[in-house]
Amino acid sequence: MELRALCEDRGPRLVFVAHSMGGLVVRAALVHESDLVSDTRAVITLGTPFFGAAKAAVILNGDRARPGQVLPTRRMQALAATLPGVHDLLPDYRCVDEGLEVTRLSPETVGAIGGNKELAARSEEFRTRMRDAGLALPGHRAVVGVAQPTVQSLRIKSGIVHAQYETFRAGAGGGLKLDVDGVPERFDRAGDGTVYRDAASIGTPASTTYLPIQHGALAKHNSALRYVHAVLTEHDEHLGPVMGDGELGLALPEDGVPVGDAWTLRVTGTASPAGVTCLVVDAATGRAVVRPRLLGRDGGLAAQVTLPDSGLYRVVLENGGNAAITQLVLAVAPEEAD
Repeated sequence: MELRALCEDRGPRLVFVAHSMGGLVVRAALVHESDLVSDTRAVITLGTPFFGAAKAAVILNGDRARPGQVLPTRRMQALAATLPGVHDLLPDYRCVDEGLEVTRLSPETVGAIGGNKELAARSEEFRTRMRDAGLALPGHRAVVGVAQPTVQSLRIKSGIVHAQYETFRAGAGGGLKLDVDGVPERFDRAGDGTVYRDAASIGTPASTTYLPIQHGALAKHNSALRYVHAVLTEHDEHLGPVMGDGELGLALPEDGVPVGDAWTLRVTGTASPAGVTCLVVDAATGRAVVRPRLLGRDGGLAAQVTLPDSGLYRVVLENGGNAAITQLVLAVAPEEAD
């Protein structure tokens, strides 16, 4: 009922909330059904491996780099090699550490480490189609897990995949960032324990929220759920200052005002003086002359103002949200008006 009450002034549009591979499914659906894009207000992804997860290669290899496992890794590896979904999770970035070079994980290499070459090639083709579509997910917000030890790159030796908890960076020209000895620099970017942080977002940093949460918990952790709730209940458009009454208007006498006599300053757009300030300053010196007291009158606000000397004055009206409204008024002595 709370969401309905908050959103009753909004036309019905879709908000997708997707965890892990669910984000890939949403992306594929929007690419495949272009009409769906206009019906979508926002897409929230939680730990979605947009660029894959190096951990998938470790699974396809049976985690053979760590002997003495309690789980039946051989049988699990044989099962994983038949699953298209596991191959869809393979890293789509340069992650294979070859010493002085870092390369992509090819379908041939996937087959050599225990995966299925055909399924890997099919997944690679699918990821290429997604990239070529160039679709920016509507209102995309990525929730990315950080600070958890995460497999980020691989070293393959004699058919055994060795997980590495570091990654590499590309330089300005696309080549690897090297240290002073000409060796590719290593960086621990961590992640959510499954997807490393740079692989879980395809948007800008401004559209990414980082939470120190494990991959599985991203779908149920209270902090993540509160974030999703905040997106669901936000307004589609800017509605003005928080708790504001709308746009303010300022009305002053157009023919000048008499020196020493009271005249009326009027404010439209609100009937409450709360948060509204008004100041009259000398236009030549900027010196504050009068701070009118605004009171409710005729559905708006009004104040009686008396100026002590002839000259040009500037009235400045503010409500703390938008730019100040200013208007000039000329004060004329009786003898000058004749």
